[in-house]
Amino acid sequence: MGRKLWKKEQLVTAKYDKRCDDREVKLMEATMGFVAYFISLDASADTDLVKLTNVNAKVTQVSTAVAHLLYAYRLGNTQPLIDSISLIDEVTYPYMDAAAKAFLINELTI
Repeated sequence: MGRKLWKKEQLVTAKYDKRCDDREVKLMEATMGFVAYFISLDASADTDLVKLTNVNAKVTQVSTAVAHLLYAYRLGNTQPLIDSISLIDEVTYPYMDAAAKAFLINELTI
């Protein structure tokens, strides 16, 4: 990503832009950390490709369930996303037990 040029009078906007960009990076890091979390739990004899496909499916399902909150998180309203993750239905998403939720919430906490 190229460096943005801001005018002196846009300093406040530039700082807000930086904060938003940092939150977007936090989201990406949390997503990759979540992938690694599920991979570490998978002790099956499946090939790495099958494991990664299964893990990606889980992370995609969670991401889709909370997608409507990602932009608010990026802009600075982080609590709704964290609350939504803690309320994920463990019957619908059995892999989202208390440990998985705690891991992801920790990854997303600023």
